[in-house]
Amino acid sequence: MQAEVENAEKILNHAERPFTAIMGGAKISDKILLIERLLDTVDNLIIGGGMTYTFTKAQGGSIGKSLLEADKMKALSADEVDTIAASIRIGVIPTLSPTLAPKIVDWFAKHHPESEISLEELQTKDLMARIKDGSLDIGLLVTPLDDSHLIEQPLFYEPFVLYVSTEHPFSKLKHVNSDNLQMDDLWLLSEGHCFRDQALKVCGDRRRKRSTNRAMFESGSLETLRKMVDRSGGYTLLPALTVDDIDENRRRRQVRELVSPVPTREVSMIHSRVYKRKATLNAISAAIIADIPKSYLKLDSGRKNRVGMMS
Repeated sequence: MQAEVENAEKILNHAERPFTAIMGGAKISDKILLIERLLDTVDNLIIGGGMTYTFTKAQGGSIGKSLLEADKMKALSADEVDTIAASIRIGVIPTLSPTLAPKIVDWFAKHHPESEISLEELQTKDLMARIKDGSLDIGLLVTPLDDSHLIEQPLFYEPFVLYVSTEHPFSKLKHVNSDNLQMDDLWLLSEGHCFRDQALKVCGDRRRKRSTNRAMFESGSLETLRKMVDRSGGYTLLPALTVDDIDENRRRRQVRELVSPVPTREVSMIHSRVYKRKATLNAISAAIIADIPKSYLKLDSGRKNRVGMMS
């Protein structure tokens, strides 16, 4: 089977469209991996041979005494779509992990303790690749991705806020216009993080003037950026939910909202086209939006400046 998958990969990577694949064989058991990979890639998949009987039976059809792999019925049946999976493998990008991972773990512990949740923190490109190769079921990241092999389900729209030093002039304002942000005062995430790209997009074409003595430090952690602002001045852009843990007095002194239209990121759940567990997807969605502010659940006129992935 592994050889079949490897040979198929060579074809899939250089296919012309429309791409139609034809498969045959007596058993589905040694074809499931290949079928899942094909369904995520081809335009049309035609299945023949004895394994079609297992598909037919799983969909409620009659097959008489024809060949049947009864142990594979459950994986193909409609019932599986409507039940929450016993094991759910989830990937989440670093800037969402501190906010969403605890929500998912707590919600499933209360409502579906029988499900085993596996969470892994990955950057966007790696997460997408893992969804495609089937080693993850669900991904939580920022969209749009514009990848036809993946299904995107927007969950909420998170505005950006500015975290400022108490010594910076912005701390004297109630709201800050993003047009006034300067790269020289901005602390950024390091290369590879999609939120870095989003922050740069908010700042437009402005570049560092290098007119200050402040170090050009770039971090892989939003918490480290906050500490750099506290210690060394300047400011950083943060997703609004990441400042929920800041006490009220500190929020009043250091967190500033941006002037409308507020830069906002679309947070979505993604999965491959072959992942059909609707009940599982609905459960993950419910776990995440359970205590998300209602104003984040739709993109209103004041937050139409959506900042997505950059090419």
